[in-house]
Amino acid sequence: MSIRITPQASAALQGLRDKKKFVAERFYPGAPTEEIRLRCEASVNGFLDEVLSALQRGANKEELFEQTRKLHASFVQDDTEEREKVDDYVGEMMRAIGVDDWTEFV
Repeated sequence: MSIRITPQASAALQGLRDKKKFVAERFYPGAPTEEIRLRCEASVNGFLDEVLSALQRGANKEELFEQTRKLHASFVQDDTEEREKVDDYVGEMMRAIGVDDWTEFV
């Protein structure tokens, strides 16, 4: 069953896409260098672009879970802090589209 993307969800995803990522905030010290921050941000933004495109085509949860697994795999060489921060962004994306049960599937 495809996930219906509402205008509110689309706006929330675009807002997340436009947000500066991997910067210092509560419980996260920020990426170790600006080069790493920019690379990590580009990976997450590419993922969000793919998600938006997939949702517009009528993607289902499994397709999004697969894209999320690929994103996680792309961070395998990064520090734990960056890998955990990716989950924050993925969680924000999933909540925006109404998927609350994603962690056990990726």
